[in-house]
Amino acid sequence: MSRAINRPLHVHFVGVYGRATGSVAVAISRSPSRWRVTGSDRAAYPPMDEYVNRSKVHVFPKHGAHNITKDIDIVVVSGHWGRRDAEVEAALNKNIRILSLAEFAGEFLLNDTHNFVVAGTNGKSTTTALLTWILEFAKKKPNYLIGAMARNFPRPARFGKAAHAVLEGDEFPARFGNRNPKFLYYKPRTLLITNLARDHADVYRDLREYVQAFLYLVDTLPSKGNLILNADDKYSHVVAPHSKTPVTTVGFGRKADLQITRLEFLPESIAFRFLNQDFTLPMHGRVNAHNAAMAVAAARHAGVRPATARRALEHFKGIDERQEFLHHSPHTPVIADHGYHPDSIADWIRSAKKHYPRKPVLVVIQPRFTGNADDYAQKDLPAALAPADRVLILPHFNNVEHEGPPFSPQKLARDLKSLKVPAHYVANLDQLPRWLKKTARHGDLILAAVPHSLPEAIKAITQRARELDQTSDA
Repeated sequence: MSRAINRPLHVHFVGVYGRATGSVAVAISRSPSRWRVTGSDRAAYPPMDEYVNRSKVHVFPKHGAHNITKDIDIVVVSGHWGRRDAEVEAALNKNIRILSLAEFAGEFLLNDTHNFVVAGTNGKSTTTALLTWILEFAKKKPNYLIGAMARNFPRPARFGKAAHAVLEGDEFPARFGNRNPKFLYYKPRTLLITNLARDHADVYRDLREYVQAFLYLVDTLPSKGNLILNADDKYSHVVAPHSKTPVTTVGFGRKADLQITRLEFLPESIAFRFLNQDFTLPMHGRVNAHNAAMAVAAARHAGVRPATARRALEHFKGIDERQEFLHHSPHTPVIADHGYHPDSIADWIRSAKKHYPRKPVLVVIQPRFTGNADDYAQKDLPAALAPADRVLILPHFNNVEHEGPPFSPQKLARDLKSLKVPAHYVANLDQLPRWLKKTARHGDLILAAVPHSLPEAIKAITQRARELDQTSDA
């Protein structure tokens, strides 16, 4: 780790079994001359609990204020830990320094590396995983922080001795008491912005305020850095003039500095040509061809040639909950993706229809992070879901309370019906198997826009697909 210190700093991680938090805690614990690492959590979360417990991190058996002792130098918290937590309150009362994971990484872990930061509304996790894998395949062994479980790696974060770091840049506030976006602490030298669209209605009042956060991020780039933008995104033109570093655009249009051509939709992959190489990526969708191209363009700034990146992408294994096959079948396949933004959902459905042009598409969706009835989700989801042949809507999820009239899944169903899309609101998850029996048909492609945190829904969907396949085989 890069900052010179005279004695080991005692760092305590609140929520140490979180994926990113635990990975960072374990990484720094490998340098006991610099760090003394402790942690706690409210519960054990496999598989991270076993991973952390096998390390040099001392995990307290019970979470509570008694763990916060005066010898602690820094308490690290993730975004969802706030003032109501006993350990956070104890740290405040004892005047112990509190940092978010992003602040901690920026101050102690990112000073000596060429930092690649991937930001944007959609595609951050996928593009970060793609770029990290390209560098890993090229034997660069980068440090990394990915906001999802990438299947090419055993954990979502790694920090050690490295020349490069790849980080998913989240625009969400760093922590309680600090509303700055997390990505402002990542010290980018190469910055990728995948796209920009209104998001996080609980944080940003409107699109202008949302885009402004990314302008602040661009301001942190050095003049000898690199900014890579989406040439096909309608808001990228707002960002480019603010950059004092060279700008490269990537896209399908002719105005792109680096153009993607010859896109093909295959049953379980996409093919495209970019930088004089013919790529095959075992994923679906036009947007993932674009994500991959941006990663390939960025990797050149770490000395990785496009030909090497092409070979790397052939071995990319994807990431959990992103276009994840829950049921492989030539008859009634089920693919899950926890993306919630209307733009992501629309692209996913359109791409699925191109990969499986003869299959009707049934979408089962839990609307998430919707804001209130006046926000973009209520307005934009009907059009996003309209390419589907049938839609089942589950009870929605918001992580915070919103002022104004609440989001209405019933209205979403009515709006879809007005667009001639059969849709039904399933008010209780116990009713989902019955509605799947009514709605799902043999030969459908079932798209589950449902997170793994709803295991009963995932189980009902996959079970219905298996039943349909068994009926057809009988």
